[in-house]
Amino acid sequence: MRTQVLVSNFAALAAAQSIDFSIVTAAPAVSVQSAPVTGTAQTVSAQSSAAATSIGSAAVQASPLAQRDVVADVVKRDGTCATQPAGTGPTVRPDFVDYFEDYPYFKAAAYSAPVPKGYSLNFTNLHASTSTSAYMGYTNLNKYDTNQCASLCNAQTGCVAFNLYFERDPTLDPNASSCPNPPSLTNIKCVFWGVPSSSPAQTATTSSPHRPPPPGWSGPTPWPGAPNCPSDPTSSDTTYIGSLFFSFGVAPGQVQYFSTGVCVAACSAQTSYNFAHPPAGKNPTVCNHVVAYQLNNAAGVAHGMYCAMYTESWDASYGTVKQSASVGGEWTVGAAYAYTNATYAASYQAITPGGYQGGNCGGWGAGTC
Repeated sequence: MRTQVLVSNFAALAAAQSIDFSIVTAAPAVSVQSAPVTGTAQTVSAQSSAAATSIGSAAVQASPLAQRDVVADVVKRDGTCATQPAGTGPTVRPDFVDYFEDYPYFKAAAYSAPVPKGYSLNFTNLHASTSTSAYMGYTNLNKYDTNQCASLCNAQTGCVAFNLYFERDPTLDPNASSCPNPPSLTNIKCVFWGVPSSSPAQTATTSSPHRPPPPGWSGPTPWPGAPNCPSDPTSSDTTYIGSLFFSFGVAPGQVQYFSTGVCVAACSAQTSYNFAHPPAGKNPTVCNHVVAYQLNNAAGVAHGMYCAMYTESWDASYGTVKQSASVGGEWTVGAAYAYTNATYAASYQAITPGGYQGGNCGGWGAGTC
């Protein structure tokens, strides 16, 4: 992964910011996954919260590295015709795909299932499962139970969404020559994901995918989009420090799931770096405010965590960037949250249109810019 060190004595930057796709395309490739058809459960080893957070600190401390995408060769594997575990759902006959998709029991179960507490519903009764990043395993349930699926998600580090569906699976592990089209069985599959979504990507997403702030920080404050903050209204100085991006995946330097903590840690590490390398005759730049958001690529796949860092706190009304054109089409901004250094927040408000107008020189005080 290519990381960057944000030095403390920035030259003047543009008054407003857009998404910097150069750091997005420099990150390791994102692996799009879906739950496998065969088997009864799959466990994915998830990063601890501390491990995910440490990646943000390490990215600031590390020297820039040339990008090296981790892309594995994929080889098609034929099945062995081995008998598969008995299904957990009802057997559908006649054994045709169209009949399975229109089976009345499945539709009734989907529409009558409650939305678990703390989750929001993204879609119901679609004839498809999910393929996206941050796959975190699955388990087959004995009944179509959204609350049970949510409970399993809640117990798993990093899980913020789940997909519950009836799946038509083979009774034998299919082989192209010996058993190409075995009879089917039905499984009730509960699949776990580490990224939230506002599009039809998961059945249900937790309404609070962020993590509580670490000591010394306030937040999170939900933002409607990515930041587009102008210069300080009073001093006319830029408050934008720079940005980092962490793609979703399991390669070194990637985060495995939606983690605002990686951005908070990067912000703190940036301040430490700046104090260790102060500009001559000037105060070091302090990262007092960071907006962490999920960036989705043009295909709608959650691509990674984007961290925009500032010297001063801004109101959520400046979160106006919801999409931006790049490789493949329009990229969109998913869940976004802002965190503010608690010491700074105790002395200064967020800059607001028609309200507080800044001028505190990045927390050093008026007249010190």
